Amino acid sequence: MRAFQILLLSFFPLLIQSSYAFDNSEEISTRNLIIGCSVCHGVSGEAVGEMPALNGYNESQLIKKMKWFAKSPENGAVMHFIAKGYSETDLAKIAKFYAKKP
Repeated sequence: MRAFQILLLSFFPLLIQSSYAFDNSEEISTRNLIIGCSVCHGVSGEAVGEMPALNGYNESQLIKKMKWFAKSPENGAVMHFIAKGYSETDLAKIAKFYAKKP
């Protein structure tokens, strides 16, 4: 009986974590997408070095710009390949995140 109690208690933190992750899965998904953007554009889209800021765009502008990058390598050597990898849902999440930033 004691071994069962110890085993049960050892799984309790995992249950709490999994329920937290499930409740916040949309937020976690968006944050995972933003991590890639933040490498060049900063955590809040404020720009890093010569990279353009993302925090000044509204949602539709940013989605339009990302689709433009995805069309052709001439539109941006690196961004072309990055933008092609996002789904419509991903683009909407990214755009919504940066549209809320000042």
